Amino acid sequence: MLLFLFANALMAATYSKQNNTIHFQVKHQKFAKLILENLEDDIDEFQRKIGNYPDLPLEIYLTENDEEYRKYCGNEQAILEFSQACYSPKRRAIILRSIDDIKDISKLRQTILHEYIHHFVHSQIKNPPLWFNEGMAVYFSGGLTYRRELNFIKNYLMGNSLSLNQMRKRYPQNRIKWESFYAESALAVKYLSTQKKDNFYKFWEEVEKTGDFSSAFVQSFYFTEREFSGFFEHYAKKHFRLGLLLASSSFLWAIFPFIFLAGVLRRKIHDRKVLRSWKRLENNRIEKDERI
Repeated sequence: MLLFLFANALMAATYSKQNNTIHFQVKHQKFAKLILENLEDDIDEFQRKIGNYPDLPLEIYLTENDEEYRKYCGNEQAILEFSQACYSPKRRAIILRSIDDIKDISKLRQTILHEYIHHFVHSQIKNPPLWFNEGMAVYFSGGLTYRRELNFIKNYLMGNSLSLNQMRKRYPQNRIKWESFYAESALAVKYLSTQKKDNFYKFWEEVEKTGDFSSAFVQSFYFTEREFSGFFEHYAKKHFRLGLLLASSSFLWAIFPFIFLAGVLRRKIHDRKVLRSWKRLENNRIEKDERI
């Protein structure tokens, strides 16, 4: 059922569908409706992937400017995310920056799903580690890009990466390392959800019982968070080597046409030198015969 509520004094509107509600200015009515319909589809797909289907009421606010955005998000989180949106656990809401200049709708859709997954994790788990919270949002919203993985490999090589245990409660102090942080978190969640798929499903079943991350993690994966952090360090080394190999292979394929062209040119130059040498020998033989 669709519900529209208008406040004429502020020219504001609210559009609700099932458990999701979006607040916006009237001029953004079509855009707001599109956001909610896309989010409903994305939520269904996400929940199917993890085998968990809770009904979670969610509010979405379309802010008009950065001042309003910071008011809803809080300065620290808004600065930290450097994105088009943030999630406010206190409000249980997704806050969007001004949408007047938005050009990439698909990117915004991915961002909103990212923030919804934060809402999902906070709603299900009392004490989620930061790496798990961000890893879930990045990986299941499609944010684990090749560029992010290469960034992680580079930081790993330089000794700038943190262990999962060090990433439980804080982001890296240096903002340059955040991309590597997101990549490593997403890789950890990717490992749990793909290499330990049945255990991952069981984890969400255990979470429904108590809401406690640590106990559900042990009951499902049969090792503690700290033990997994150590294990993932070894896994990351293997992933690093594979990533470096793939990057090297990609580089070789990228420069192969130039190597081939250089080889062809070198061959032609060599053939011309040989031909000139033969001509000199032939001319010398003819001159010698004429003198005789």
